[in-house]
Order: sequence, then structure tokens, then C-alpha cells
Amino acid sequence: MSRQRPKPPQLTVPQQQRKAFSLSDSGTFTEGDLSISRCGLVISREKESGGGLPSVSEGQLELERSLSSRGSTHSRVGTQESLKQELETDFFRGGAGQSNAGQGGASVALLARQGAGAEDTGFNVAIDDLEQIGILGCGSSGVVRKVRHKHTGDVLALKVIQLNVEDQVRKQINQELRALYEASSEFVVKYHQAFYDSGAITIVMEYMDGGSLLQVLRDQGKVAEPYLAEISRQVLLGLRYLHKERRILHRDIKPSNLLVNHRGEVKITDFGVSGQLANSVSKCVSWVGTITYMSPERISGEKYGYDSDIWSLGLSLVELALGRFPYPPTEPGSTQEAQPIKLSFWDLLHYIVENPPPTLPSPQFSAEFRDFVSSCLQKEPDRRGKIGDLLAHPFLEKHKGDLRDLLIKRPEAEGPSGMDVDEAEAPV
Repeated sequence: MSRQRPKPPQLTVPQQQRKAFSLSDSGTFTEGDLSISRCGLVISREKESGGGLPSVSEGQLELERSLSSRGSTHSRVGTQESLKQELETDFFRGGAGQSNAGQGGASVALLARQGAGAEDTGFNVAIDDLEQIGILGCGSSGVVRKVRHKHTGDVLALKVIQLNVEDQVRKQINQELRALYEASSEFVVKYHQAFYDSGAITIVMEYMDGGSLLQVLRDQGKVAEPYLAEISRQVLLGLRYLHKERRILHRDIKPSNLLVNHRGEVKITDFGVSGQLANSVSKCVSWVGTITYMSPERISGEKYGYDSDIWSLGLSLVELALGRFPYPPTEPGSTQEAQPIKLSFWDLLHYIVENPPPTLPSPQFSAEFRDFVSSCLQKEPDRRGKIGDLLAHPFLEKHKGDLRDLLIKRPEAEGPSGMDVDEAEAPV
């Protein structure tokens, strides 16, 4: 009886893991349907729209380059239909990089944004058309500059962050770019364009001349209830847009990420990129500034949802009302003005999770305001006030204020604008 020869072991050739992103020789960073280069940011919507727009390619970026060189960056764009016809003529008849590009200065990036429902900014932006006129803020993750568009005279905010190719950080930057790219709300800071050049992401945004609410707090000490009601109303409307329409959880609501201008508008900025870049123990200063506004469930590592933004709003309102961050707590039985207990960072996080949320003293603040804050600062997420209910709260009904008065006696701010700035580095 012959012995059966054992089968040889099956050899498997390891498959080369495909990178989630690529960086071309021309300096174009691509991940999925997002491409960003020195010519701007493009997100392809071909799959979603079932065709109609060309997919993102070097040809499109070449057209962007061609349009920019023809001085189209300061011309107003036409309707989406005219842009589409012009684009189709350029790509399907003349070929990419060989067309005359028309007299309207059609922008591939802007057309894609219009197709996604984003608002027309009124002009295109090229990185070479921006001249620096000041610094708005510096942090561990980058810098925000105040710039002027050479052709239109518009003052803009330029946020520059280094692109980190680590998966978690890169994905967070990708998420922020998509959120800004598609956002169109009067309660969210307006995005104009983004660029990638020499290892840095540059995001061009609306300039808010009043700076952040953190800067307002530093200048004025405290913020009165009527102003806080209007601030609450506008922030809630911004959160409603992000939560309901964009399905975006902000994750980093705090005074430094709420910007104001002299028209009395409050707008949400910074969808977590700057905070994420600083989220390491080695950069604990920035980390503390972000994590202490987190809801108890987030600090504990539990599941969290849109309700966590409501907690952060409530904590921000208490800080603006008291003129100081409500943690660490005061001695038991002492007044709010007493010397606070000094806690270590980790003890502070433990205190936030294990102890009752901060409250406002009754003689100093109205019952409506105290109830509004209490609705936001419920430790159990399902007990927190919902945006619709908070917008109809008696506190907001009681005060129909105008925030323009808040900044009348204050000079134009040169404080943080569109960036989570470190406490130690924030301009005063």
C-alpha cells in the first residue's frame, strides 16, 4: 500500500496594500473623490449625480490653472447651467487644457460646489491673488492670517495647517474640508476655497471682524443676558443646520470657535481640524482647552451624538455669563466669586464626569436663563434640551437683542478667527 504524498502548502502572495490617498508629481493630493492642489479643491459628484460632470482629473486642475492665468479670479460667475455648458464645451469638444475657457471665468471647483448645493461666493480665489495684511491667531497646529484679495479688495481669513498623512489626522482634515466645501448657511463661517502647497493645507474663509467670543470675553469681562440670548439663538440655528441638513456633529463648540462681526452675526467655525491636530498628550495645552468643553459621555469614552454639542453650548454660555470657565469648582458652600479649588487636569476630568454640572446663581441671573442653561447641561444626553425646544424657550422669547451693540465700544478685533488658538499664544 503506497503512502499518499502530502499536499504541498498553498503559497499566498501578499497583496500590496493600496494607499487611501496619493500625491502626484504636480503636487496634487487626492483621496477618494477629493483632489486638492495649488489650484484649489475639487470634489467630484459624478457618482452621485449619475454623470454630467467630468470626474476629477489633472485635466480639470489644468483648466483651473488656465482660468486663473486668464485673470478670471475676480470675475463673477454665471448660472450653473451656463457654467455647465461652458465646461462641457471645454472638455468634450475642445479637450482639457486646450479650450478658450470662455469669458465668464467658469471654475470647475465652484461648479462642483454649486452642484452640491453650496452657495456661490461671488468670486473665485487663487492663492496668488491674496496678500497678507496681518496675523489673526497662532496655535500649535498652524496660523490664521488676515489677507486681502488683490482684485476685489475683500478681506478674508486664511487658515494654514500642516497636512499630516497619519490616517486619523488626515481623515479629520478630509472631513473638515468636505464639511466646509458643502456648507451653505448664514450661521456657519463661509468657505471660499482651499489649496495644497508645500505640505500645507490653506483654507480661505470669511473674515469675521469681531473675532471670537473668547476675545469678546477677554475684552469685556462678562457678557450680559440679552446678548447671550441672541448668541444662543444664532448658534442653535447653526447647529440645526449642521445636525439636520448636513448630518454633521461639530464636536468642538466653545467660545473660541464662535465668531462675531459688527453686523451682529454669530457664526460657527472650526470643525475639529485644529483641535484634532493638537490632541496629543505632548500638546496638552491645546488638548485641555478642547476636552474640558466635552460632554461627560465623551470624556468617559461612551457613545455620543448631537446632544454633546448642546452640552458644549451650555458650558460656553456659563463661561460667558460668569466671566470665567465654570470649572474647577469652588469650595463647598462658597460663593461663585470665591477662590476656586486647584485641580490637576485628570482630577478635573473626573470631577466633570462624577459631579453635578455647573449652575448660575439665582440673584445674579434670571430664572429663564438658569433654566435654559440647565436644559443644556443635563448629564444624561437624552434629558438635554432639543434644538427645536431650546429655540422656543422663554429665555430666547424674553430677549430679542441686537449684537451690534456688543461690539460698539470695542475696536476691531485682531484675535482668533477661524482657528482653535492655544491659550498661551492667543493674542490679547
